[in-house]
Amino acid sequence: MRNSKVNLGWLLVFLLSIIPVVIWFKIPKIDPPFGDSQATLASLGELFGLVGIILFSINLLLATRLPFIEVLFNGLNDAYNKHSFIGQLALMLLLFHPLLLLSRYADSWREASNFLFIGDSPARNFGIMALWLMVGLIILALYLRPKYDLWKITHKLFGFAFFLGSLHAYLIPGYVMSNLFLKSYILAFSVLGTLAFLYRSILGKYLVKKYKYIVTNIQHLNPKTVKITLKPKSYKMDFLAGQFVFISFQQDGLTESHPFSISSSPHTELLSITVKSLGDFTEKLTNELKIGTSAKIEGPYGKFSYTNTSTKNQIWIAGGIGVTPFISFAKDLFKKQLQDLNITLFYCTQNEEDAVYLNLLKKIENSVNSLRVIPFYSDIKGYINTEYIKNKTTNLSDSEIFICAPPKMIKSLRDGLIKNGIKETQIYSEEFNL
Repeated sequence: MRNSKVNLGWLLVFLLSIIPVVIWFKIPKIDPPFGDSQATLASLGELFGLVGIILFSINLLLATRLPFIEVLFNGLNDAYNKHSFIGQLALMLLLFHPLLLLSRYADSWREASNFLFIGDSPARNFGIMALWLMVGLIILALYLRPKYDLWKITHKLFGFAFFLGSLHAYLIPGYVMSNLFLKSYILAFSVLGTLAFLYRSILGKYLVKKYKYIVTNIQHLNPKTVKITLKPKSYKMDFLAGQFVFISFQQDGLTESHPFSISSSPHTELLSITVKSLGDFTEKLTNELKIGTSAKIEGPYGKFSYTNTSTKNQIWIAGGIGVTPFISFAKDLFKKQLQDLNITLFYCTQNEEDAVYLNLLKKIENSVNSLRVIPFYSDIKGYINTEYIKNKTTNLSDSEIFICAPPKMIKSLRDGLIKNGIKETQIYSEEFNL
């Protein structure tokens, strides 16, 4: 869940990554670090390397999905958004690290070229191997666009690159790593990042708790959308309305773990997800999954909850398949018979055929006075905007707003709401493209 309440995780990332910079400035140096252009580039190269290795370690820690990460980042969805940004920043810093250090060899092309290839120094060689491994993986990701299973393998190789880079950072001689505190700090994060990588990518199938379920029903809601119902084999997973899980179906071609919002009520033994064919994996899932298939479920995750608010006035905005957490909301609302809330749900789809849950929502609307459902079809009205929402509600300014939709739709609505005087702290959003 994303809103603008104080994000302790983001603040912590900044503080942890700035500490080695502060220490670096305090280390005695023979020559002024920014005395001339060559010294400036070399100094920046050293700083980029220090900050890059810390951010890389933090990024590996974010990928573990450990409970404290949700607390720090207001939900796993927001943590994963930060994970993407931090990962890109870390890679950029680490790639520029050796390039900026090349300034030390500006007078000799031979020495400069040798600097980027395997040589006699084991410590430097670890860094060179990490550099070229990262370059190769970035090229693979950007230009070859590997499928999801290959993409996950490349992410594991990034972890190996981190390990090589950590060895390089710890073993490389020089005045920077001669500082005991800085060397210990880098070592601590190197160990932390390596353990996080081992926990999630290598030993995850043994260490990460998973619930065992079995597919009991597959209902085609329209040609591209299916509702999948699963029953626990032994222990039921408790969850809150609006949360999501990672599911691995034990069927050929479907074993890779993917995130799905839960569309069932928290008050039933069964667990349901709703899947729309939007890519290779979801197309295969909607067409080939069989009843009786076993599934491993990890979770639940997320803090996208209509109960975690300070006002009775709420506006829910669902974009396409982003309706799934709101289905769980509505079922929970019906079960609890909450009558003291004032909720308006905008169900936005391309057309009426795509509004697969409209009939269910209308039934709940008729049973619970606190919910009003407004379907919105973009084929007829174009994209929904703040002006339309404002015209259909009487309490926009003092409502808390929940949005689950594609990123572009969330950004457009968020920008429009803020321009209309809505505070960032009133807006909660969840992207469905984890």
